[in-house]
Amino acid sequence: MDEAKQSTRRIGLRNMETLAKMKGHGKGIVIHLDDVLRKRRMTLTELSIQTGVTMANLSVLKTGKSRAMRFSTLAMVCDALNCQPGDIIRYRRTDSD
Repeated sequence: MDEAKQSTRRIGLRNMETLAKMKGHGKGIVIHLDDVLRKRRMTLTELSIQTGVTMANLSVLKTGKSRAMRFSTLAMVCDALNCQPGDIIRYRRTDSD
């Protein structure tokens, strides 16, 4: 099992949350896009249409596999979801810190 999956289990994140571990730092960024979409009763397809961001890019972001995100993309997503960046992205220390 890779290190990111072990960290996810150790922290006990729900299935809808994903931990994108920053290489070599032992720290993680947790993506809550699923939670925000669910609260807004919006699908990824609807978000893609509203923002102009491709489904592929949003899917990579939602699953936590993204290694980077442009501020312009974050701004478009926040505008469409009527939320703040902190509603989507959170920082969480891992047990190794």
